[in-house]
Amino acid sequence: MLEEQQKASVNTILKDLEINLVEFKEFLDVLEESFYDNIELAKTAILNSQNENAYNEMHSIRGSSSCLGLGKTSTRSKELEYLFKDTIDENSLVQLEELNEIFEKELYEKNEYIISHNNAD
Repeated sequence: MLEEQQKASVNTILKDLEINLVEFKEFLDVLEESFYDNIELAKTAILNSQNENAYNEMHSIRGSSSCLGLGKTSTRSKELEYLFKDTIDENSLVQLEELNEIFEKELYEKNEYIISHNNAD
């Protein structure tokens, strides 16, 4: 069932963005790089109590992850986006690490789908 959901998700993205699987993989690679940049900038913002900057980094992650079908990452970054807008506390860095784990799991699943799909051709 998960394979079918993954297939439907990827196919929808390919159609919506008018790209092929190779281009999708390239987009995921760019997303991965920008995600880690955004996380580092968010950490710096949190350490400097810069709510607006932390909010903006979560907003960036939310948009790009949503566009490429990383729904759990998008949902969690949206939650953090609104949380960081008002509150940065001792749990904020832990919450970023949780987001990182969610992202890495979803990215792994997308990449595994791409690998298995390419091997099936």
